Amino acid sequence: MSIRKYDVFLSYSSSDREAVIAPFLSKIEQLGIRSWCDIRQISWGDSIVENIQKGINESIFLIAFISSSFLMKSWPLKELRTAHATQLSGKITVLPVLLGISPYELSNELPFLSDINNLWVKDYDPSKQIPDWYITNIAQELKL
Repeated sequence: MSIRKYDVFLSYSSSDREAVIAPFLSKIEQLGIRSWCDIRQISWGDSIVENIQKGINESIFLIAFISSSFLMKSWPLKELRTAHATQLSGKITVLPVLLGISPYELSNELPFLSDINNLWVKDYDPSKQIPDWYITNIAQELKL
């Protein structure tokens, strides 16, 4: 695989930022994993679409943190569909992390992901920070 600027592109709902993304970013930075995250890579006045496309193209993996909120928002779904199309050409690998939704719900909502192995956080509560061991397991699964 060619050298990429980022190891992971983080796709998520803003509703899950405090409970999952902030602690996950902290953990992967400690491990030296290079990440693309909208709150760090998109500045005021930047083109959102261009920056997302560039971030996906420059990443090895896209981690999709899929919650019920994710499924109701247009931007995360656009990111995921773009990454899935890119995955079909072998340029990125999509890694779904299910936050409180089941694999069955995933296959109903996003059938194109139904054959991709996922990590499942069954007891996810967006009002509480995700337990550290989940974050550690997700980061270690990257195997970079």
